[in-house]
Amino acid sequence: MLYIVNSEELTRHYYSKLKGLPDIKKVALFSIFEYALIFGRSLEASLVSMLYAFLLYFFVISLFFLKSMKTALFLGDITGIPYLLLSFFSISFFAFGFSLPILSFSMFVKYGEKRSLLISLLISLLPIVFFPRDLLIYLIYVVAVSLLYYAYLWNINRKGKKIVGITSFTILRPFMKAIMEKDSVPLDNLFDKIGEEKEINIALVKVGDKFFVLPQIHFGIFGSQGSARLPYKVESVVKDAIVFHGPGSHEINLATSKETDRVVKLIEEKVKYKQNDWRKSAFAGIEFNRVSNFDVTTLRFSDFSISLLERPTYGIDDLPGDLWDVIMKNNSFVIDTHNTFLTRGFDKVEINELRNFLGYTSKGIEKKLYLGYSEGKLPFECEGYCNKRFRVIVIGDGERKVAIVYFYANNAEHETRECVVRSGDGLVDRTIMVTPDDHSCAGSSMLTTYLPARPCKGLEHLVREHIEKSISSMKEVDEIYYTVVKTRAKTVGKVISSMLEGLEKVGRYASKTFWVPLVIPYSVFLVFFLFSNVFIKF
Repeated sequence: MLYIVNSEELTRHYYSKLKGLPDIKKVALFSIFEYALIFGRSLEASLVSMLYAFLLYFFVISLFFLKSMKTALFLGDITGIPYLLLSFFSISFFAFGFSLPILSFSMFVKYGEKRSLLISLLISLLPIVFFPRDLLIYLIYVVAVSLLYYAYLWNINRKGKKIVGITSFTILRPFMKAIMEKDSVPLDNLFDKIGEEKEINIALVKVGDKFFVLPQIHFGIFGSQGSARLPYKVESVVKDAIVFHGPGSHEINLATSKETDRVVKLIEEKVKYKQNDWRKSAFAGIEFNRVSNFDVTTLRFSDFSISLLERPTYGIDDLPGDLWDVIMKNNSFVIDTHNTFLTRGFDKVEINELRNFLGYTSKGIEKKLYLGYSEGKLPFECEGYCNKRFRVIVIGDGERKVAIVYFYANNAEHETRECVVRSGDGLVDRTIMVTPDDHSCAGSSMLTTYLPARPCKGLEHLVREHIEKSISSMKEVDEIYYTVVKTRAKTVGKVISSMLEGLEKVGRYASKTFWVPLVIPYSVFLVFFLFSNVFIKF
C-alpha cells in the first residue's frame, strides 16, 4: 500500500496534547486564597522576608506577562504551594527554582530557548536577596537545575537536527509565534530560507461571467501564512472567481504571503487583459464515472476537461501531487472536492486507475451549457467553516444537471456531505459538496484545532433553497475560454515532509519525556536535602 502522509491528522494529534489553563476567574480566586495563606504564614512565623521575597518574584513575572496575567497567576500558584510547605523548614526560597523550567518554557516563544532560560534563571535568583546567608547554596541549586534542563532541550534539538537538518526549536518557535502572537514574519523568513522554487501551473476557465481557478498550489500553511488566503485574495481582485483545490499537499504551499500576492497579481493581469493565449472552447456534456473508490463528475469540453473527485467511502484529502504530470499532459484538470474526512490513505491501485482515467481524452458531441448561480450565508452556530458565506453553481447540458455547493472549510464530516447531497434530491442529478481545504482559520489558537465542516440545524433546507435559486437563474452560456498560466514560484517544498517526520518523532519523544523538566528541580532538591548536613542547616 502506498501510504500518503496525512499532515492534517498529525497536526490535530499534537495540537490535542495542548491543554488550556482554567478560566482566569478560577485561577485568580485560587491565587487570592494561596497568597492569603502565604501572608498569614509570614505573620505567624515572623518571616517578613518570606513575604517580601514572594511579592518580588510575582511582581517581576507579572512584568514579563503583562498581556497574559493568567500565565503570571498560574506561575505564581505553582510556586506558592511548595513555597508554603518549605516555609516550615525555613528553606522556602528553593521553591523559586521549582518552577524555573515552566517559567522558561512560558517565555520560549518570545525569547527563544537560551535567552528564556537565562531570564528565568535571573528571575529565580532575585528573591534570594532576602535570604543572603543562603545565596551560595541556592545559586548552586538553580545553576544545576538550569544546566540539566538545558541538556534536555539540547537533546530535543539534536533529534530534530538529525532528522530534518534543522534544530527542533528553530522549526517550532516560528510556528508558535505565528499562532500565539500572530507574528508571521519569523515563519515567512523560515520558509523563504528553506523553500524551493518550482514551476507551477494555474488553469483559468471562463464560463460565462464566472472564472474557475485551478492552481497547482495548496492553500496552507494556516491563518495568513503562505498561500492560506489565496482563494480570498483571488476573489478580491477577480470578480466572480471561484478557486478550487487540486492535487498536492503542503509541499506546494507558497512559501510566503508575499509570494502569494505576486501570484494573485499574475492571475489578475491574465484575467484583466485577456492576452491572446486564451483559447475558445466548446462544451461536450457532463459525465458520471466510477473509478476505483472515486466518484468522478466530469465536465467535458472540446479540448480539456474538469473532473470533480469524491471518495465517500474512505474520504478524500490531498491527492498525490504527481498527478499534475498527467493533468498537464492531457489538459484533464482535477478538483479535489475535499468533502469527506479521510479515514484511509490512497493505495497504488486506485491512484493508478485514476491516472489511466485522466489519460483518457474524448471530445464528445458538442452540447449547450447552462449555468446558474446563487450565494447564501450559514447560521452563526454552524461549526468548522472559515467563512459563513457559501456558493452554489448549477451546471446543465440539457440532459443532466449538477449542483456544486462550495463551502469555505477544511474538509467535512461524513454527515455534512450526506446532508448537502440530500439537499439536491429531486432538483439535480448530482449534488457535490466542495471545500478548498481552507487553512485560513486553522492554527488560530494553540488550544483549539480547526474543525472539518460540521452539520448544523437547517443546513439541508438552506442549501436546497439556494440550489433552487441557482436553477431558476440558469442561462445558456455562449462564451467558454481557458488558459494555463505557468510561473516559477517559491514553495515550501519537500522539506515539509521531513519536518512532519521530525514533528512525529520528536513529538513522540517529547510526549513520553515531558515529565523530565518538571521533576528536574525536585530531583536536584532531593539530592541537596539528602546532603543537608553538609550544605545547609535546616
